[in-house]
Amino acid sequence: MLYRRFWILSLLSGVEEVGCSPIELKRFNILAYLANAVAKCYGVTPLDPTVLKENDGPLYPELLWEIDRLVGMGLVIVSDIVVDRSKAVRNVSYSISARGLNCESQCRALHREFSRIGDSLRSAAMAYSRNRLSLSIESLKSRDGNYADTTVANGEVVDFGDWVNTNATANSIDRLSKKIGQSLESDPSVSVNIYNRYLAAFSAEGGAE
Repeated sequence: MLYRRFWILSLLSGVEEVGCSPIELKRFNILAYLANAVAKCYGVTPLDPTVLKENDGPLYPELLWEIDRLVGMGLVIVSDIVVDRSKAVRNVSYSISARGLNCESQCRALHREFSRIGDSLRSAAMAYSRNRLSLSIESLKSRDGNYADTTVANGEVVDFGDWVNTNATANSIDRLSKKIGQSLESDPSVSVNIYNRYLAAFSAEGGAE
């Protein structure tokens, strides 16, 4: 539970670092998916190597439950709440608070491995955030190695490391890194950034939602 919350704070810290806070609910789910999908490129074990494939995009119910707990603790700020006539929340945006940044920093100081994982997650979040306005759900459906798998229907689980030992997204980034002569072992951020731009280019080419 604590590790999951550290993941969330690290991702939101990366979003904050590039000046893209707050991040809306739908985009946070996309970010959470991509962070899990590219974790292997950073030598990090995915927090959730599966995701529920929905027509509206990837969905992580347990992660959202944890965000609500972080909001209650004052570590995450909620804004832009949209409710329907039945008062059910339809959309919401999140940003990390000053207390959240301090908490994430303290966790990173506990152990070198926490610092390494935190750096990796922030890097993945920054890569997504730089392309967030163009990187749509349709981008994932059409171009992402895992999410575009047509053998997985909406409502089914996309598995990229739980029972299935194949991560098509990470494999695509690995091939890309070799093509540009950039070692994933030394600096995966370059290839991860290029991959995010590749996904975002789908919208620029007229494939946006």
